[in-house]
Amino acid sequence: MSFLHFGFSDALDIILVALVFYFSYTFFKGSSALRIFIAFGIIYILYILSRTFSLHLFSSLLNRFIDVGVIAWIVVFQQEIRRFLIHLGSQNIWDKNAWKSILKWNTQEPVQRLQHTISIISDALIQLSNQKTGALIVLKRQTDLAEFEETGLVFQCTLSPLILETVFYKNAPFHDGALILHGMHCIAARCILPMTERTDLSEQTGTRHRAAAGITERTDAIALVVSEQNGDISAFLAGKRELFNSAVAISEFLKLHWK
Repeated sequence: MSFLHFGFSDALDIILVALVFYFSYTFFKGSSALRIFIAFGIIYILYILSRTFSLHLFSSLLNRFIDVGVIAWIVVFQQEIRRFLIHLGSQNIWDKNAWKSILKWNTQEPVQRLQHTISIISDALIQLSNQKTGALIVLKRQTDLAEFEETGLVFQCTLSPLILETVFYKNAPFHDGALILHGMHCIAARCILPMTERTDLSEQTGTRHRAAAGITERTDAIALVVSEQNGDISAFLAGKRELFNSAVAISEFLKLHWK
């Protein structure tokens, strides 16, 4: 393709590539792999531009990266590919509505996954409260929390009631410190958070509550705290504290602020 000879096949080529990128974005939307997909997309665009402007050395370098990236793509996106194949296998391809369902398979899942995650967190907080087990959970929103994640044990797994129970078990090595979540993914445990410098807090305010206030003053994150003294459940946002006494109240708060 050249700029002087742009025909129907070139236009069709561009449209098909655009559709691939659109449906790929829809495929990975709502997953932790979205940023990696965007990075792969940028690399591919750079490769096309380098070919167009005859940057042979640069395009050769990017081509080698893309060759290796195909294998990395499968490894990185294995969970998303598995979910799509399961969804595809559950559809009757002869049904007139099947392909519409296949193409839109992931449009509602981010909302459903978020609601499921909120339900897990709310129920777990109530259980921890009843047991008077101390807990500090940080929910990422827009601000990057990498500097705080690196202070703890970095690991990645899907959130579950068992994970929360294990992390905050009183004798567990992860009990002290914060658990940081990105959506439904646990990113790091035993993280050290900055303490608030406020002087208007009660002397009885514990370390977890001061850390929760501190992280939410410096970032837009939400911090959830369970007191091991009295079992109180608190949420901190922008340094302000709100108390809860039911899973429903916690869920409503998170649905409103954690999007």
